[in-house]
Amino acid sequence: MNWEQVKIKPILVLFLFSFLLIIFFIIGFFLFQQKVLIVGDGFEFTTIQSAVDQSEPGDIILVTDSLSPYAEPVEIMNKTGISIIGIGKPVLDGSTLPAGSNGISISNSSRIRVKGLTIQEYIFDGFGGGNGIIVENSSDLNLFVKNKLISNGEFGFFAFESSRNLVLSNKTNQNLDGIRIDLSEKDIVIGNESNDNEVFGILISSPNSLTLGNVMERNDTGIDAQDQEIFIANKIIDSTGEDVFEVDGSENILIGNKVIRTIDEDGIKIDGDFNILIGNVAIENGETGLIIDDDTQNNIVIGNRLLNNGEDGLLVDEDTLDHLVMNNKMIGNQRNGIRIADRTFNIMFKRNVVKENTIGIFLRNDLETFDQEIKIINNKIIGNIEEGILFGGAIANTINHNTIHRNGIGIRFTEDEDGTLAQENVISHNSITKNEGDGIMFEESLNNTIEKNHILSNGAVGLFLDVDSTGNQVLNNRAFFNFILDIQDDDNNIFQGNKCGTSFGPVDCPN
Repeated sequence: MNWEQVKIKPILVLFLFSFLLIIFFIIGFFLFQQKVLIVGDGFEFTTIQSAVDQSEPGDIILVTDSLSPYAEPVEIMNKTGISIIGIGKPVLDGSTLPAGSNGISISNSSRIRVKGLTIQEYIFDGFGGGNGIIVENSSDLNLFVKNKLISNGEFGFFAFESSRNLVLSNKTNQNLDGIRIDLSEKDIVIGNESNDNEVFGILISSPNSLTLGNVMERNDTGIDAQDQEIFIANKIIDSTGEDVFEVDGSENILIGNKVIRTIDEDGIKIDGDFNILIGNVAIENGETGLIIDDDTQNNIVIGNRLLNNGEDGLLVDEDTLDHLVMNNKMIGNQRNGIRIADRTFNIMFKRNVVKENTIGIFLRNDLETFDQEIKIINNKIIGNIEEGILFGGAIANTINHNTIHRNGIGIRFTEDEDGTLAQENVISHNSITKNEGDGIMFEESLNNTIEKNHILSNGAVGLFLDVDSTGNQVLNNRAFFNFILDIQDDDNNIFQGNKCGTSFGPVDCPN
């Protein structure tokens, strides 16, 4: 074997590869050579529009601040692959232009890059003009980065029927809407600041889009979303309108967003199906932290914190079904930690912490023929001022393996304000301890099952059934050390296998 030939072959291959790479580089240089067009005092171009008109794919337009402010509407039509980059702090100002002018209009164009411009005071005309930047007519794959879109009469940034655009680290303040993306898809909105806009910080109708790490302060509404969108780590602070983070659609994912100090209104509102909410925070909002709106289904709410809101931490509104609410914290809300409205069906509440609200969980039902089948399982319901759990007319629900501790009353069953009685509920395997009043209180409640609960050291009666509560089965519970009585029954209920220290009425309760 000729070892010299063996050694030479890889050298020849490497040389040939390098030669071809150089040839391709030279060809690419001459075929795709970029031009740099400079706008400013003493340069070839004195307006941005004139540079755009002369640009070709791959060209870079540098806009200096030497002739700033530029009082012009810039139109980019049927262009591909040009960049407009601000040098210094150039300003496009529309305050002296006719109403309806836009700062930069991009139409039927792609791979346009706009960076480092301030675009301000373009005037609304009543017909959709007056935008800082408008992207329309299938203008896709464009990049907008580190621009300031301020005090425009319509929208700071507006994309319409254009997809896969990236809006990155811009400031869109004091417009009608800060960022508005409509009838588009697969857009990415990252790290923008959108403050003090008259209506929306960000309104986005763009399936398969990502909205990440934006900050919105003092807008009427922070975010308005539609269908199949992803929202991660956005912050909405001090908004003034209602439904400040409104998801008006289905199959959205919300992860790690924060809604803080909404003025007199709700934080997050979900008005759609099959949405997933994980690790979001709603704190100190004027009304409810999170609403799952009426007529919705199959939403998943996991690991959120709903704290110190002016009404409820979580409201599951009427006529909803099949939701999962798990591992959340509802703490310090002024009304209910969780409020479950009329005619809700098959909702699982599991492993939540419901603490230091006025009422921990309030479940009501105004229709006596409607079985709710709500499941409240393995929750910690602690330190609520009035009831830990309040059932108003609730029917056919399951409450088991919960810790119900140091509330005003542990669990209270009563009729709904419309007269529906609490009935056919199952209360089992709960630890009901050290509540200030009764451990479990039944008022006008029928045919419920109370089984295998530990009812200990409550401040009044451990288990109390009033004269209008009948047909309830009280089975195999342990009730001891309650201050007044362990079990009191004023009427005809069924007792079997219970252990207690003190009792009143026809109670089968040996020590």
